[in-house]
Amino acid sequence: MTLGDLDQVIELDERSFEQAGFLSQAPLRALPELSFVMLHRNKIAGFILGRGGKDWISAGPWVVEGPVEHPENLLGAIAQEAGERPIGIGNPGEPPACLRAGAIAGFHSACG
Repeated sequence: MTLGDLDQVIELDERSFEQAGFLSQAPLRALPELSFVMLHRNKIAGFILGRGGKDWISAGPWVVEGPVEHPENLLGAIAQEAGERPIGIGNPGEPPACLRAGAIAGFHSACG
């Protein structure tokens, strides 16, 4: 993700939450090396923001809009940068869809 992507990312965020989304309400706390976009027909169709510390990473929001193949690749991009740090996935969307995509990417739920 680059600064040039932010306008489209904020628009996608607001459409996804039907209001001022996460990015409009909070300062951008994401680490640039843990933030990724997904293109569809040369337009941003998804994004994921990651933030973290020495021993942890939090992934989310994770937003994908429209007919995008392999949305789990956004999570996989964070995983490639994570090293040995565990990744927590935060997504206000429907949890089963988020968990299915995470499972496709090889992640396992720590929930009961």
